[in-house]
Amino acid sequence: MARKVSSIAVITAKVMISVVLLVWVVSRINMVSVGAALSTLSLSVIVSSVTVFLVAHLINALKLSIFLQQISISVLIRQTFIALLYGTVLPGQLAGDAVKAYRIAGSTTNRAFVVAAVIVDKIVGLAALILLTIVGLWFERAAFPSQFMNIALALLFALFLLLYLPLVGRALPAWLQKSLGQVLMAWHSCAQNFWRVGCSLMCGLLFQTLSVFVLVLIGTAMGISLSLFAWCVVFGSVSLVLLLPVSVAGVGLREGALVTALAILQVPAASAVALSLTWLGLTLFGSLVGFIAELLPTSPHSED
Repeated sequence: MARKVSSIAVITAKVMISVVLLVWVVSRINMVSVGAALSTLSLSVIVSSVTVFLVAHLINALKLSIFLQQISISVLIRQTFIALLYGTVLPGQLAGDAVKAYRIAGSTTNRAFVVAAVIVDKIVGLAALILLTIVGLWFERAAFPSQFMNIALALLFALFLLLYLPLVGRALPAWLQKSLGQVLMAWHSCAQNFWRVGCSLMCGLLFQTLSVFVLVLIGTAMGISLSLFAWCVVFGSVSLVLLLPVSVAGVGLREGALVTALAILQVPAASAVALSLTWLGLTLFGSLVGFIAELLPTSPHSED
């Protein structure tokens, strides 16, 4: 009972944070200008953006199949979109990945390997995001503060250490080794396969590039004129902020982060908020696909 009350309190607090952040951002812009920016989106731009969004997430599911070749690709695609649903309705995107690991692991006998594979897949995916951001920062280094590059490099190094965390498994306390031993062994098995890690990184870069292209399509239609490298930095920065589990569906965080990042590039706040609302719309569309996938009956698939 106490745990349930605590969970409700946490979710309530995060909803309140979302509302406060959103009100703070909206109170500082002209909503008429936001509406004008949204009205510039044509049907062809919307359809193109949705199509690229869907293709990107299909590639993201294929990326996971590099480590989970024993799991049917249809299952991985289904769970990828279901993860979008839970990553939206639960506070924090990482919650969706936790649900994905739990769901896939529940359908196989080798649960530790599935959990480890999802963890490694996520780490490599984040590394791809940061690499793309670093490339953007290198070519747009005159436009962004040097701290951006320093933070990106530090995060990339931290992810490298995290990827090979199992190497320090023997130094962990005995009780922790006992509870995480199988997962750490499987984690090490995934991470030491450099060919698969490399292929996963390439797929991750493709996924992130397509995601950036979605912003380019929408932003260009709204009259936001930036270089591709600047868009990489904006997308990467906002995506990293959205990992923080302090709001629901990233509401408030997304708007604040986009307004801040685009302000550096002299983009009006109204255009930034309009872009953010469109980004949220795509996220909700992905959640709708996940909701439909959740309602579909499961089918038998290959297991270990």
